[in-house]
Amino acid sequence: MEYVGNIKHDDYLLENRKFIIYGTGVCGKKIYEYLKENGKENNILFFCDKNLNIDKLFNIDVIFPEDAVKMPDVEFLVAGKYEYEMVGVLLKHNIRKIHLLSL
Repeated sequence: MEYVGNIKHDDYLLENRKFIIYGTGVCGKKIYEYLKENGKENNILFFCDKNLNIDKLFNIDVIFPEDAVKMPDVEFLVAGKYEYEMVGVLLKHNIRKIHLLSL
């Protein structure tokens, strides 16, 4: 994994990178709001969630994690109640660009 820390002190997230936010719950929405506040909402390619009960969030497509892990050159932003489960899914697919964030 690349980073574990507080989202508000992670200047790395404000660089020109492409992200997938894992989770569409409260924490996923907070990550989006932080990036939006800092003018980086265009860096978000997708949200992903295993419980796909919506197709868009903040006008961004929501996809299954199995589809998200196939995307090249992206980094995953993870936080929340199920963060260890989400990280486990990513690691199982050899994803190493994971930012485990505390909010």
